[in-house]
Amino acid sequence: AQQRDWCLIRAASATICNAVLKTPIGNYATLPTIFENQTVHGIFVTLKRHGHLRGCRGVLGEPMKLGDALRQAAYQTALNDTRMPAISPVEIPYLTLGITLLGPMDSVSAQGHDRLNAVQIGKTGLRISNGQQAGLL
Repeated sequence: AQQRDWCLIRAASATICNAVLKTPIGNYATLPTIFENQTVHGIFVTLKRHGHLRGCRGVLGEPMKLGDALRQAAYQTALNDTRMPAISPVEIPYLTLGITLLGPMDSVSAQGHDRLNAVQIGKTGLRISNGQQAGLL
């Protein structure tokens, strides 16, 4: 897991730098084959500057290849988080990077107070939807 995490950080960092600096994506943005083709059900890339959110985007839903999902989320985080301006080149040295991988989603059928036992804080993500609107916690 530690080697995979290092590879993910390296690939996301390269994708973000290449997007912000408008340079071609090099080999650093590619994961080793053992990780590149792993299946994930979602991924989010988060950028913070001095502890403040600067961007967070992801992909969610259908199973996808880890490498493709990571590069897409990293690129979108750097340039297309509509809540704030795109990352600028001068910010790059001050950013911290977080990556969250998501597994398959399960419905929670428990009702009332029993729902609390179905969620593990720090481990379980929640997707809450109402019609066409949805949010992820």
